[in-house]
Amino acid sequence: MLIPFGILSAAGIGSDYELIETQIVVGASTTSISFDVSSFASTYKHLQIRMTARNSGGSGIGDTMFRLNSDTGSNYSRHQLGGYDNGIFSGAASSQTSIAIGRMPFANQAANAFAASVIDILDPFSTTKNTTVRSLQGVSATNAGIELRSGAWYNTASVTTISLTVATDTLVAGSRFSLYGIK
Repeated sequence: MLIPFGILSAAGIGSDYELIETQIVVGASTTSISFDVSSFASTYKHLQIRMTARNSGGSGIGDTMFRLNSDTGSNYSRHQLGGYDNGIFSGAASSQTSIAIGRMPFANQAANAFAASVIDILDPFSTTKNTTVRSLQGVSATNAGIELRSGAWYNTASVTTISLTVATDTLVAGSRFSLYGIK
């Protein structure tokens, strides 16, 4: 089988992807999900998070924020390219306190609509280069669309924790986050 684009391989084709942990929001909503990856440096080359999520409040769609090692300093940059019902957009920002890695629908969107994202964390355990991330994400809601995002964490420390946080309100029950290791 031939897979012509690297992004298509993000679907997990092959045996090099191993499910490490899944967290599902149940009952009361939460504002963040965290993964402790401190013991994986000798096991995996890259990490991947597969996320389906929905936000509890507001209207429209909102961002999922991504941080490494609980770093809240202005040590991140981000880039995005996407298309939604209301048009095409692109953007970039540097000196950020997190990476806006994906969007999710708010409560006023179509019932039971969740965003789906695949987030690749490339070389998170290297201590000689900055950690980069990329995501491919789609939203099926009133504001349906697709986005490609990327970002960097300007620090050469080995990644020990990964945090995903909603920019506003909370994640709703049924939001799911699965961490995979890539050998």
